Amino acid sequence: MRTGQVQAAEISNLSGMAASWRNPGVLFALNDMTEARVYALAPDGRLLARFALASAGAVDLEDMGVGPCSGGTCVYLADIGGNLSPRTEFAIFRIAEPAVPAAGSTGTTTVTFERFRFAYPDGSHNAEGLLVDPGSGAIYVVTKLAAGQASAVYGLPNPLSATALNMARKVADLPVPRSGDMPATAASAHPCGRGFLVRTGNTAYEFRIAVGAAFESAFTVTPTAVPVGTEPQSEAISYRTDGLGYYSSGETASAPIFAVACQ
Repeated sequence: MRTGQVQAAEISNLSGMAASWRNPGVLFALNDMTEARVYALAPDGRLLARFALASAGAVDLEDMGVGPCSGGTCVYLADIGGNLSPRTEFAIFRIAEPAVPAAGSTGTTTVTFERFRFAYPDGSHNAEGLLVDPGSGAIYVVTKLAAGQASAVYGLPNPLSATALNMARKVADLPVPRSGDMPATAASAHPCGRGFLVRTGNTAYEFRIAVGAAFESAFTVTPTAVPVGTEPQSEAISYRTDGLGYYSSGETASAPIFAVACQ
């Protein structure tokens, strides 16, 4: 069902979404490209807070996730887009998950961040999907290819080095997107480690694994097509924190927000 629409005009290129672990009912979102800013939204699309990563130097932010870190829980921003110009180096930004005021805030809070550089072992890749293993905090990137071409998954070292260039490793070739699908534009890890979602421009797939199975085993299962809303340009998907549903939205002014839940 449609829960609302993005109400702040400044969020006109929503490209990533992640449900907050620390703030029940809050969705974090970011704009595409260079704006290193995290927006806190209510499911109806109201803007609750802004958090800025000052002078971050982002090139092409595309997705985000929430997961564990040494300080508790963190928000991860994926500077992984590579379709505009050749890139040999990409980055993951990490901030401690901020508290969102219950009444909301009209200002912008500057937050400290870490930046982790990484590269691929087999050349440059364009990507728009980020997965954060909820158990270990390991980071995975889902690549974006042309319509009808399947994505690949690359894992980053865990823990990440804040000083050296981290080298990704190829983990798997996915069986999606399938023929007739649009490219993969977002991903989300199940908060209980039960697999992950991949969003394409016209479909969504869930890779489901059994309780207790290793997170990486999800990359080898046959995915299930799952319901998803229709957005003008589908760019974001995130599980609910209880894992019993998920949200999606898109990259356009006043983008709708959809929720899928169990009946």
